[in-house]
Amino acid sequence: MAGLELVRIPAGTFMMGSPEDEADRYGDEGRHEVVLDSFYLARTPVTNAQYGKYLAARPKAPKPEHWGDRHVNQHDQPVVGVSWEEAQAYCEWAGLVLPTEAQWEYACRAQTTTRYSSGNTEDDLARVGWYDGNSDGRLHSVGEKPANGFGLHDMHGNVWEWCRDSFGSYATSPRKGDGLRHEPCGTRVLRGGGRFGPARYARSAFRSRALPGARTSGVGFRPAQGHP
Repeated sequence: MAGLELVRIPAGTFMMGSPEDEADRYGDEGRHEVVLDSFYLARTPVTNAQYGKYLAARPKAPKPEHWGDRHVNQHDQPVVGVSWEEAQAYCEWAGLVLPTEAQWEYACRAQTTTRYSSGNTEDDLARVGWYDGNSDGRLHSVGEKPANGFGLHDMHGNVWEWCRDSFGSYATSPRKGDGLRHEPCGTRVLRGGGRFGPARYARSAFRSRALPGARTSGVGFRPAQGHP
């Protein structure tokens, strides 16, 4: 129905956040252990072509903010200009959910502990992601860069991705199974960095946030399936 390819992410334990000696880290990234059940995650962010199927099936659903902009509306580009609520509605239509912040970081890291899943340097980032150092300010088609160890593309850069959680402190313990820490309320978590952001924003541990109604050209999403 949705045309998404889901990748099985194995259950595991990982250290979420960043070590104190990581370059460019922020104070809200305190490192701590999280245990997760297995789940599935879309291989790439949702594309315009995939979102178009949803709009065809749900003609009353609002079109993304930049749906008519040829610079960001090509079939293989990630859909942008979609609010958290709209991303959630798409996921419900597809029988999926937004990933929790913990699931997102675990999948991004793919069993690595470096700044990026590809290594520690900016050159390592440039091999796998689009950011202000190599994107030319353009939104790129999904899958142009190599996948990480779990087979996921575009986890670093290109578009920010909505997560299910509200943005909050790591002092709250994550829920068993899916790692949800803060039920959706107020600002929502964004992960991954984007084509306009510096390399430090594309780090596996970096956290950002936005109001759930935000519809910008820098934000997309990637659905998950598994733990309710």
